[in-house]
Amino acid sequence: MTFASESRYSPATQAICTEAARQFTPLGMTLTRAFEKLRDAGVIVPLAPRPLPHPIPPHFRSHEHCLYHQIPGHDTEHCSALHHAIQDLIDSGVVDLARPSVTTNPLPTHSTHAVPPPLGLQ
Repeated sequence: MTFASESRYSPATQAICTEAARQFTPLGMTLTRAFEKLRDAGVIVPLAPRPLPHPIPPHFRSHEHCLYHQIPGHDTEHCSALHHAIQDLIDSGVVDLARPSVTTNPLPTHSTHAVPPPLGLQ
C-alpha cells in the first residue's frame, strides 16, 4: 500500500515529470517566428554556441540548425529549451505573444457605420 506522501521517484525524477507537464501558451505563430520577433526586439538572445559532441553520435542531425542554440543537432521548431524560455517570458509578464496583433490578427475590427449612397442613386 502506498500513501500520497510516499513516492517511488527521486526528487530529480519528480522535477522532470513536473516539467514535462508544463502548459504552454499558444503563440499564434511558429516557434522560429516567435524567436525572431523576440530577438529583433532585444527580449531574447541566442545562447553562446557549445562545442559539438565528440564523437558525433550516429543519430546526430547535422542537417538541422537551431537559431537559439546556434548549433546543428535539432531545428528551432523543436527546441524545447527555447519553448521553455519563451514561456518563462510570458509567465513573468515580459511579453504577450498570444495577444492579437498585426501578425496574429491582421484584420482589425471595423465599425458598422453605413456609408450613404451617392446623391444620384437615392
